[in-house]
Amino acid sequence: MELVLNPFSITLLFSGALVGMLSTFIAIRLGDSTRWIALTMLSVSIWGLFYGLELSSHTKEAMLLFIKFEYLGILSTPAFWLIFCMKYTGMRSKFLKLIYFLIGAIPVISYVILLTNDFHHLHYAHTSVNDQGPFPVLEITIGPWYLVNIFYSYATFVIGLIILWTRFHNADPLYKTQTKFIFVAGIVPIIINLFTSWTSSGCIQKLI
Repeated sequence: MELVLNPFSITLLFSGALVGMLSTFIAIRLGDSTRWIALTMLSVSIWGLFYGLELSSHTKEAMLLFIKFEYLGILSTPAFWLIFCMKYTGMRSKFLKLIYFLIGAIPVISYVILLTNDFHHLHYAHTSVNDQGPFPVLEITIGPWYLVNIFYSYATFVIGLIILWTRFHNADPLYKTQTKFIFVAGIVPIIINLFTSWTSSGCIQKLI
């Protein structure tokens, strides 16, 4: 499999590897709520690392292979983020285990649908390689489940931010400062989404 690096893929590969090592260390060494934000960071690093490999690929087969690994990060990032927000704010409910189950259900279903896409085309209706830009990118026609996953991902991030804001709106200054930094962390995946769309050179790329 031949990989041809470009500035975008190099940036993603380097940052993904760096964040992956840091978040793994944090997840192993620190406490419960901190561990979940570390897992969120790790998911983002997997997302970025394999997206970098995708952007270094020149064949559709290689791109689709890396996407299967990439989606491990794409699908787990919003779930880990929401769980972190719930744990960080000390959210309590007698239905908490059910809530956690529901948070994880759609990512699992989405990943199975992605892996079996050739049989039903619910995620990608059609894929091809567009080589008209500075480097080849995967051009896609989205399927119906792709839209479900978009809604789930952005809704999950927004709900997490609302939980943080509601819980710490009247907190003391120290917690407010921490929450501001966490807000920034929650916006990072959205920025990556915009970067993903921009590097698609006008094609429909992964929005989640």
